[in-house]
Amino acid sequence: SSGQQWNRESNYELRPCANFSSTNEGPWKLRLVLNATNSVDLAAFAVDTTAPAAPVLDGTPPLLSTSATATFAFSGSEPGTSFLCRLDGTGGAVFSPCSTPVTYGGLTDGSHTFEVRAVDIAGNESAVTAFTWTADTSAPQVTLTEPAAGSSTSETPTFAGQAGLAAGDQATVTVKVYAGGIVGGDPIQRLTTTRDGAGAYATSPSSPLGDGTFTAQAEQEDTAGNTGRSGPVTFSVD
Repeated sequence: SSGQQWNRESNYELRPCANFSSTNEGPWKLRLVLNATNSVDLAAFAVDTTAPAAPVLDGTPPLLSTSATATFAFSGSEPGTSFLCRLDGTGGAVFSPCSTPVTYGGLTDGSHTFEVRAVDIAGNESAVTAFTWTADTSAPQVTLTEPAAGSSTSETPTFAGQAGLAAGDQATVTVKVYAGGIVGGDPIQRLTTTRDGAGAYATSPSSPLGDGTFTAQAEQEDTAGNTGRSGPVTFSVD
């Protein structure tokens, strides 16, 4: 045809693009020029070499948790941000795509570290945001061996046994005494004592029990909030 030639290869002038870097970030356009007065600008692409801000943790487990499950919520500062997560990376775990919230189950007791990084739509990755906490799902191992189950005692029997000595087990032991043959309702006495260096403890009623059947149970907590309980011991006073 005799029209103006815009789309014929012989009319194109090839020019090299600039090297893309942080010095020329932003939107780029493609300009098609026919002559000094006729041209068209077309949106072409954007250059983005800037890493996004590290993610913000919006929800985490407590620093000392009694759960074998942990849930994390997180957010990024840029629209369209995706995320990469990793749990306990020192063991060889790699970052993998994740979304918020993310939950991990079957955690063993001990220290764990969660890491997350943001990825913007250009593929730039942020610095890592990390959170370390300790899982402790094990209650203290406490026993009550005196008085013996089924025994007959005085009105002021000695309650004794062995308390847990694991890391985090508190030194305080509480013995609850119930009227009757089962653990139930409110205890008639709540006795508090402290274990010794070997874990042994002993205490006596704050007032005589009187004749009848009673059941005692020892309790011990750890710093995570787990409560260990001995087996119930039923005895009589006559």
